[in-house]
Amino acid sequence: MLPLVMLGLERLVNENKCLLYCISLGFCIYTNYYIAIMICISVVLYFVVLMFVYNRNRSFKIYLKKFFNFCLYSLLAGGLAACLLLPEDAVKDAMFVYGLGDKVKVLSRKYSEYKYQCFCEMADALGVSRSALSFRMEQLGLLERNELIAEARARRGVG
Repeated sequence: MLPLVMLGLERLVNENKCLLYCISLGFCIYTNYYIAIMICISVVLYFVVLMFVYNRNRSFKIYLKKFFNFCLYSLLAGGLAACLLLPEDAVKDAMFVYGLGDKVKVLSRKYSEYKYQCFCEMADALGVSRSALSFRMEQLGLLERNELIAEARARRGVG
């Protein structure tokens, strides 16, 4: 993954193309969190090197824009893998604290309003979006059926 991330970083700096960098770094973080930490450190160091050897317009505004893009797309890549970054123990402890028990059978606004309210409070306390939390709970086997997406589509009138 490191070569793809570095190639993406070069494209981000030299061509202002973000897709390869963002997707490859996000996938790298998702697949192996511990290796990704070392890769992220390498990416920061390589970004500094790329800024020193940048041959085009050397105005402060350009450097600032490149730094902003680097930070933005790095954070976006981390957000892509956020469901993995939410530790299993934190989710299980929060489920206990917010009265959801060991497992949630159905997560729905319509059928279990109380559980949905507890789930929303839990997501706010963990500082994650509801969709990321529900996805992580499904990954961990703590949520059997997630009706939130179907309910959201029904409200919008999307099939």
